Amino acid sequence: MEISRRTHSIQYMDTSPSELMHTFPDKILVHSLINYYDFDLEKVNVLQFKNTRKDRKRGAQQRIIDAFESGWIKGCGVITYNSQLYAMENAWKFLLDAGYLQTDPLDLEAMIEVAGHQLKVGIFLSLAWYALCLAMNFRTAAIFTQVEKKDRVFIALDFLSGDNDVRFRNLAIIKELTRHTQLQGLFRMP
Repeated sequence: MEISRRTHSIQYMDTSPSELMHTFPDKILVHSLINYYDFDLEKVNVLQFKNTRKDRKRGAQQRIIDAFESGWIKGCGVITYNSQLYAMENAWKFLLDAGYLQTDPLDLEAMIEVAGHQLKVGIFLSLAWYALCLAMNFRTAAIFTQVEKKDRVFIALDFLSGDNDVRFRNLAIIKELTRHTQLQGLFRMP
């Protein structure tokens, strides 16, 4: 299937500082969904920011700001944030309700099997929070798609932390949660 701006709304989703937040001190997590509806590739040379050398990051930021101000990049989006501690608590309550975890005590280092994969409970909590963010932002993605008068959306995600082009364990966990919990009903166009 061809993915083109003619037929699809193309959007990008990411989390900062990382989808795996179970080891952080209580810091703010940011989840973003951006719909770039116009992008002049000839005038904007953008790489993944994490691949930009540290001494060049400020200049890269300024080029991106200038591209928006010049109209070479046009987009809209939603950024949501949460405290790491609240995100972990929400994920824990979600997984309790879904029957994946039992009640206290919660040992983040304990191992659990989900979708045929062994992982630590802390990682599972992090991925559950990310699955919740995906589900909640899918409604917004559907609205962006309707505004563009399209009936298809392509949402680009980078690899989840720990996954790569041959290993997709964490993505398999996300799929498990979105297919076998109350999140399933949220992945429908309004």
